[in-house]
Amino acid sequence: MGWTWYNVAEEWKNGKRTINRKKECDSILTQKPQEIDGRWIPGREVLKSAMVGTTYYAAVKTTYRDGKSVVWAAVFLTKTECGKYDNFGYKDMDETCGPAECQCPKGILNLLTETDSTYAKEWRERCLKYHERKKERKTLESLPAGSRIRFINQYELSSGKRPGDEIILVKKVRQGVKRKQVYWTDGYYRWTKNLIPDEYEIVA
Repeated sequence: MGWTWYNVAEEWKNGKRTINRKKECDSILTQKPQEIDGRWIPGREVLKSAMVGTTYYAAVKTTYRDGKSVVWAAVFLTKTECGKYDNFGYKDMDETCGPAECQCPKGILNLLTETDSTYAKEWRERCLKYHERKKERKTLESLPAGSRIRFINQYELSSGKRPGDEIILVKKVRQGVKRKQVYWTDGYYRWTKNLIPDEYEIVA
């Protein structure tokens, strides 16, 4: 499905126009149960939702006419263009589409009921792996000075390092004028954290 654009009320925050993306997406998903032209429309309730950057995630409870219900994950990509008439845009998906976005908060994942969808199961697994890697990144920051890590380089760098090269970095701490400077180095160059992949190995 493509993008849907329309006009929503803008708010002023810190002297700037803004749009409450989370509130708008909650409204789109919320639906009262009703019968239209002899067809029953099930009710939908957002149990928990969150914005991660510009991506909206939600645990949505759908209740059917017989009282049975399921809780599934919604994923919306969002854009805003404040000042224009059609100022809010979204691209809606559910977990059975296997969205590429997989930073859904654990609090939302924990509310989801079991699913038979292979795509949804794989998406949930990718989200859990994302949180595992995020936890490992914190471990990277907490490693003591002198720690060594190893990984496979993913970038073409001006230092001559190419994708596929094995890299070993050492954590260094130097006392600066105002605070300690923490950095990773291969002995020649300093490596910023964004160049260190999640799939690193602690070797010492």
